Amino acid sequence: MHDPQQAATTAMATPVSEPSELSEPGPAPSAAVPSAGATLLIVAALSLATWWLFIDPRRAVLDVYGNPANAVIFWTLFAIVCLAFNLELKGFDRLPQPLRGLAFATAAIGAGIGITALLALAWGEVDPSFAPERVGGVGYFTGAVFVLFVFVTNVPFATVFEHRPWKTPGLAQPWSGLAEIAVSTVASLVLYAVFALPVLASWSSVKDAPLSVDEVIGLFHSIVVSVLVTSNLTDNWPWQTVRSKVGWFLWTAVGNAALGAGLCFALSGATRLLLGSDARAALGSDGLSLFPAQLGVCWVFWMILGRVLAAGTRPPHTLNTPPTTHPETGERTLMGDTHPDPRIRVVHHDQLDGDTPQTPGLIREVAFDGRNPGAAHLSAFRSTVRPGAATGAHHHGDQETVLHVISGTARYRWGDKLENVAEAGPGDFVFIPAHVVHQEINASPEFETVWAVVRSGVDPIVVNLPELDEYAEPAAVDYTHP
Repeated sequence: MHDPQQAATTAMATPVSEPSELSEPGPAPSAAVPSAGATLLIVAALSLATWWLFIDPRRAVLDVYGNPANAVIFWTLFAIVCLAFNLELKGFDRLPQPLRGLAFATAAIGAGIGITALLALAWGEVDPSFAPERVGGVGYFTGAVFVLFVFVTNVPFATVFEHRPWKTPGLAQPWSGLAEIAVSTVASLVLYAVFALPVLASWSSVKDAPLSVDEVIGLFHSIVVSVLVTSNLTDNWPWQTVRSKVGWFLWTAVGNAALGAGLCFALSGATRLLLGSDARAALGSDGLSLFPAQLGVCWVFWMILGRVLAAGTRPPHTLNTPPTTHPETGERTLMGDTHPDPRIRVVHHDQLDGDTPQTPGLIREVAFDGRNPGAAHLSAFRSTVRPGAATGAHHHGDQETVLHVISGTARYRWGDKLENVAEAGPGDFVFIPAHVVHQEINASPEFETVWAVVRSGVDPIVVNLPELDEYAEPAAVDYTHP
């Protein structure tokens, strides 16, 4: 069996909005974010410095070359996925930069080191499969390979499904992120028990395994490549052509698994041609099975690098969601298509869509957002606050908001402790700057208040802040969240 320490991994990143003071609009995020070229140089320099200081077998300060280092990297990536993708930087988004970045990096790296040590030193006492004393550090790798299955099951929730179905009923962070992590962890454990433990566990025999360890790595890395390619380069096509949401979920999962298997087979053939006969003979069939993973990771690297270098050339709001049907013509279009649409379109009052992030006490129904092919810069929706209801404290990231009160009396609170108050009635307009924490209240205990809302972005951003609800005006009537 080929040495597992040759396993390769893929780094992932997620865009973050720049925070500001609670009661003041923040600066434009682009002003504080380095250019694509500077970002590339910083990441490359940090990567090389980390390698030389901690991993390089000739110069490293710590003797962790091979599987110990791989395990820390894998589990750090696991923490990054959970904190940034699933939890959407919940808690960190309250910190200004660069403190936010430093706190996030410290938490992710600390979690990577901590989980690695816990599995090796504590769980390794229970199951010797994870013990650090295993030859070649295979005990470290036995635990870390679990993260590979997390990439397959977890990442699509954020990059493809955009936190559906958790946010559809308005489940706020951190609960929506924790739900994603829990479901994907169970699915990952099933895959881990079927494909990894029969190969790597000290109590198992390789003959019981459906695939060798290198074949497992090659196959599942190829599936990860498929997920990233279809979600980033093709806007989840062709999976999103399925009409129903359940079918879209299933078609995406099955389609990426099938495409990943095909990629693994194709990349295996390509590596056999590239390596030559002498190298193939030296590596053997098991060793060659690992190379699709390595070639696939190189592919993903250049794909992500291309997206970074091309930042600003394409609207950042591409949504990987199912197709929409034009309300008048019946024409179906792929959500996330950002090409201008010259038609004037009407969304009737009974066609508004409630599939958008919600805030307790307030019902949002979307008319236009990134899922409409012509909406490249704005989103519009209707908000309804029931009689006597009040929202929790929240903000809308870097988006500015304009509201037009249609009916009822709306009361707004804002500030560090929601100490400022303003009211608006039918016909009035209200402007809410970016990043301003606020609360919306229906001042009437008898009638609904309804607003038409326009935001300066097509992605629905709602950051609920329950930790500030102690300062919020209590609702006169308590409603179950829609």
